[in-house]
Amino acid sequence: MEMYAAVVDREVSAEEAPKLADEVRSWLLMRQVISGEQFEIFEGDPLWAYRPGSNVKRLLGPSPDMLRGVRIVTGRTAFSSTAGHFLFCPVCRYTFEPDEEDAIDALADWQAGGNAGPVSCPDCYLTQPITEWDGDWAYGNLGIEFHGWPDLPYFFVRELTRLLAHETAVACGVAR
Repeated sequence: MEMYAAVVDREVSAEEAPKLADEVRSWLLMRQVISGEQFEIFEGDPLWAYRPGSNVKRLLGPSPDMLRGVRIVTGRTAFSSTAGHFLFCPVCRYTFEPDEEDAIDALADWQAGGNAGPVSCPDCYLTQPITEWDGDWAYGNLGIEFHGWPDLPYFFVRELTRLLAHETAVACGVAR
């Protein structure tokens, strides 16, 4: 298992995501966060990533040997978290984990291209689509996954968010 941190654009449309992904790729190359070289990140699995660039040590400090690569993911994707699937209610500030079956049902239509299903806060009963809750998971049409990297510096996430020009979320999870 391998850890990743993903910066996810929560607002970009499916149609705009590939163009914005190209801009992100160019920005990461220009900053030498990635090299232009791609590789299969998981042997035998057709998922491709960019190798870390020459500026990574300056960005992250002494970098561990665990740094693997950066994947730029387009298409509707739920980026999971190792912390669970906790949601934070903006009304009553209650933190809860939805029933697993309810969460799967709420995501099914969204992942197929439709609208996300509703989830309700068990404390105040606020109901909204699962993709609109603040929480440990992130949902979107564009995500930048940093595999095997330590915590991403705040300033780096902020700069990436400025480039995307949309609301972002960060999810930290385990890849395959």
